[in-house]
Amino acid sequence: MSFVRMVPRPTGGRRKSSTIKIAKKNSWVRLGVELLEPRETPVVGATALAPVAMPGGGFDGVVKISTPTAPGAQSAGSGALLQMGNGHFVLTAAHILHNATSTVRFEMPLGIQPAPIPIEIEVPTTFQTVHPQFSTVTQNHDLAILRLPDQEPGFTAADRFLVAPFGAEQYGIFTGNPIGKDFTFVGFGDVGVGLEGSQHTQVQRVRFLKSAVGETFTLEFGGVVSGPLSRNASALEVASALEGLGTVGAGNVAVNQVADHVWDVRFLNALKAANQPLLVGTASAAGTIEVTERWPRNPPTQKVVGQNRYDAGERTHKLLFDFDDGTAARSPLGQDLGLGNQEALIAQGDSGGPSFIRNGPAGPWEIAGVHSTVRSSDQDQTSYVNSAGRQADSSFGEIGTDIQVAPYLDGFLRRNTAAAGHVVLDMNYQVLGLDGRTEDVEITVRNAVGGGGIQIIVTSRNVPQYSGVYYQGNATALTIRGSDDHETIRFVGNLGLNSIEVVGRDGNDTVLVDLTAGDPIGRTFSIDGGAGVNRMQVIGDTDYTLSDTSLVARRFGTSA
Repeated sequence: MSFVRMVPRPTGGRRKSSTIKIAKKNSWVRLGVELLEPRETPVVGATALAPVAMPGGGFDGVVKISTPTAPGAQSAGSGALLQMGNGHFVLTAAHILHNATSTVRFEMPLGIQPAPIPIEIEVPTTFQTVHPQFSTVTQNHDLAILRLPDQEPGFTAADRFLVAPFGAEQYGIFTGNPIGKDFTFVGFGDVGVGLEGSQHTQVQRVRFLKSAVGETFTLEFGGVVSGPLSRNASALEVASALEGLGTVGAGNVAVNQVADHVWDVRFLNALKAANQPLLVGTASAAGTIEVTERWPRNPPTQKVVGQNRYDAGERTHKLLFDFDDGTAARSPLGQDLGLGNQEALIAQGDSGGPSFIRNGPAGPWEIAGVHSTVRSSDQDQTSYVNSAGRQADSSFGEIGTDIQVAPYLDGFLRRNTAAAGHVVLDMNYQVLGLDGRTEDVEITVRNAVGGGGIQIIVTSRNVPQYSGVYYQGNATALTIRGSDDHETIRFVGNLGLNSIEVVGRDGNDTVLVDLTAGDPIGRTFSIDGGAGVNRMQVIGDTDYTLSDTSLVARRFGTSA
């Protein structure tokens, strides 16, 4: 479970309580830059728990994205459902994708129940678009777009667009100047405190007690013992000794020297997926080595919210913001001293998640930036190091980087969020199809009010809060798949579509075609009834009155 450590307020000078958000990654990067890679998103608080983004609170369009990285291993990042493209597309970071099928997970509210309903959508690589200039070295142009495809086996075709879960907000793009503006970010991930950094991986503390001048000590892990280390060993010397063990390996630990003869060892990369046994320390003479667990591995479990302020910009459309504790000593960008309790920093697992700015005091949330990296600085609260250099851990004094989205609006985004062709409403990817209740649901398809394609309206007689417009936009063809509930599927008016498919599942479904407002199909209409659709009625057509359950590719206007 995610948590934060309560930290007493220091005496002397002004200080604020702050929150830190953390994103995971597979590998640490040189020069103090940490990729907010596909792991989880986190928020770490200095003196208070970062607030949880409750379902139904305006951030249900923020999703978790998981991608396999190796057999039995996967990473996770975040993303946001875009308004452009009629809600079929998710914006995220390029570096969280690994040329493999990703899973997009929506967590949707279920009435007053606190536990959300997870809706998971598989996105193959053919539906993932990475910015063509993305660099794994500089992290420039760190953007990608995922399209939600049809999930029915055998129907994941390039021209089929799945309707996103009803109630998931669709976000526009903030096009104003973000520098100096406060923003809100949301994601799934780790926890920790600003004074100590992320608690997403296990940290063990090594103390040399009763040490004497000239004494040395060794550390053992997995039955392998290091060479002797001085009682005054630096963090890098301890890290190098551990990395030299065959049971540890390069890059799999980082060390922070907390005080004289006291070191914190953080387990990373290949050793981060589980809690490790305590190191065994042995002193050369009368001293004692004490090893304790500062905190265990804390995998994230909830979607959380944090705030910060954009301090500066860099070339290639990067936005910078620091995580300070209210003092100039921990404010590396030096623009201001932060947001008090609300201050947070992205971290491992926030990769690809959105930073929101409101368009007006009460306007909608719009995406200003997409989370990319965290970097260390000379004002870093902690200084974890290993053979690759200083390792960012999202503690006070570190700097987050977003990719500003607005410069990509008329190019990369618009080119890759084209209007839908074959729209698919599958009720098994909607709350009403997954809530375990039997509802009397009516699905109505008609022309959108004022033009602009079609409108799909779902009405639940038993759960009215999930009634509303599930889709509005252009379409050339339409597929509607029912769930296990009873559904009535109604088509009204001349929809101008090439074809319509209705696929019943195990319910007692009815299809109504209302021709009183004109031919609703004009071309081809098909039903795959099976055990699902058991009745079809055509209204306003004298020579086509009833149906059978296996009607396929029948043209209106012909006799039954």
